[in-house]
Amino acid sequence: MSLDTSNDYITPEESHLGDSSLSLVIPTYNESRNIGELIRILSNLLDEAIPNQYELIVVDDDSPDRTWEIAQALISDYPQLQVIRRQHERGLSTAVIHGWKAGTGKILGVIDGDLQHPPEILAKLLVAMEDGADIAIASRHVDDGGVSDWSVVRRFLSRGAQLLG
Repeated sequence: MSLDTSNDYITPEESHLGDSSLSLVIPTYNESRNIGELIRILSNLLDEAIPNQYELIVVDDDSPDRTWEIAQALISDYPQLQVIRRQHERGLSTAVIHGWKAGTGKILGVIDGDLQHPPEILAKLLVAMEDGADIAIASRHVDDGGVSDWSVVRRFLSRGAQLLG
């Protein structure tokens, strides 16, 4: 399913998945090099964990590198994939909200489109939700989180960005 508008949302009745367990939003901007691999990894992981019980919703802010177009081309191989191209809106938080409004899942999730975060963590988050958690968050600032594989420069820049607020 593909939407090419900033104001239309898919209702549960229109969705090809009905009442799925997970609606995972992937906000993107200039992620053409990553989007195919990310969709493949997420689909494989979620097909194993919760087959036919999820939807992946790419929300792209009209990327100049045509991320949205590449994602749309994947729909035939990944029927759980939806692509929303926002042409007159910008911003991470509004992209996530837009995707969640389009979703039908009982569990709402978000993952960056740049492969910065390991998709494998989703399995642990889903277990936490199934065990009754109201919210499950993966963060480098919690136990078992970390930045040990980051370069010194990246850690320094990240810490500086945190201090700037």
